[in-house]
Amino acid sequence: MSDSRALRETDQISGEDLGALLLRLAGSTDLLLGKDGAELIVQLRQFLVPGIMRTAIRSGRGTQTWLQEDEVLHAVLLELLADGCRVARVIGEQAREPWEYLAVCATEWVHKICLSSCDELTEHSPVLPRPEPHDQLTELEEVVARSAQMLLAYAPGVQQVALRCLLFWLARNPPQRLSYETEDRSAMQAQFPEFTSGQISAIANVTWGGRPRRKETSLFAALLLDPDFRPAGSPTHIRALLHFRQVMRREETQSLALGRLAA
Repeated sequence: MSDSRALRETDQISGEDLGALLLRLAGSTDLLLGKDGAELIVQLRQFLVPGIMRTAIRSGRGTQTWLQEDEVLHAVLLELLADGCRVARVIGEQAREPWEYLAVCATEWVHKICLSSCDELTEHSPVLPRPEPHDQLTELEEVVARSAQMLLAYAPGVQQVALRCLLFWLARNPPQRLSYETEDRSAMQAQFPEFTSGQISAIANVTWGGRPRRKETSLFAALLLDPDFRPAGSPTHIRALLHFRQVMRREETQSLALGRLAA
């Protein structure tokens, strides 16, 4: 987000211009990597996010320490990219008042995130061994807590305690050679039967990072360097989290279907 934050405050673009930007985003998510993507992020941060924050505060849900402006922006970007940028395309092609339409959608998105927040995580979390601190690196315990916080917002059906235990295992056992990963995933499956193999792969990919751009997509790597890291400023992390959410939803649907068949 450093590039967009460095830009001076600007005037709000028209609804027509917003719709055009969103339509271009629907055509290619690479828009986020360039100047127009930075402009879109600045516009959302200045003219959409503050109103959504005020709505959250009035509802009594915006006082949670994790719900900050970057979190709201992150949620909006993820939803705009979801389902092949469906909402971005609808706004660009059909909305008469793009700003108002987006504000209504964003309010609903943030409300859902508030409902799936991890307020109970600390209360019900197991006592974990405290890792030794590393010079200029975030402690692993904090990396795990922040990662769990982010992932639970987009996979609210996951068992919170089980997720945190799995994340701590992943943080303690970073991937080595490619030949070891199959064994690692088998070990995780045996140790954490609450998760399907697809869920374990999705969680490992988003925390360890996915090949071939492991460093650019790894939540652990980003949080180790900056405990206040927000994915909203990283298109590669946004895409990784979007894929994570899609896989987790698919796995949950398949598990429910299998459960009904077994019954």
